[in-house]
Amino acid sequence: MESGIASLSADTLDEGQVEVGLTGREGFVGASVVLNPNAFAVHRAFVQVSGSAYRMSAVAFRASIQQSDRLRDHCLRYVELLMVQTSQAAACNARHNLPERLARWLLMTRDRVDTDDLPVTQEFLSIMLGVRRAGVSLAANALQAVGLIRQSRGRITIIDNAGLKAASCDCYRIIQQSRDRILPLAPEQPRGY
Repeated sequence: MESGIASLSADTLDEGQVEVGLTGREGFVGASVVLNPNAFAVHRAFVQVSGSAYRMSAVAFRASIQQSDRLRDHCLRYVELLMVQTSQAAACNARHNLPERLARWLLMTRDRVDTDDLPVTQEFLSIMLGVRRAGVSLAANALQAVGLIRQSRGRITIIDNAGLKAASCDCYRIIQQSRDRILPLAPEQPRGY
């Protein structure tokens, strides 16, 4: 992806889904192809924030990573980061309260779109966080009441980035530190991701 965000979600047998990862310009959708040429997608991927991306067949992608050490290294590093993000999301969903999880999710999204103005609905957030919409409403209202975010129809604006980081669980910091270690920014790469 060059811009925008794609979410990866896992489905449950009761037709529910929850986000297990998200990617922006640091990565790509279809990471399992890097590890296994016969892989097939086990997670749903969908565009969360529109942007631009490249598309290629799995065969062409595998050929490209076999021909380029630099591309292969980046792809393997991204797969490692995705593993950290996915496992941390599982721990976060099991252990942390909803306002902390919502703060983490908003920060991770903000990092990838480089804007405090996020085009998301509470219905969408309920899917991403694996909770009922009423729970998202309560959590968002709590963050808004202390001046961290502002909600409007189909949009959440981060008002106090530092405050939102303080309100987030440690999972955001763990993922951010892992990203900086695994995929350090190139000098010409923009901040955020």
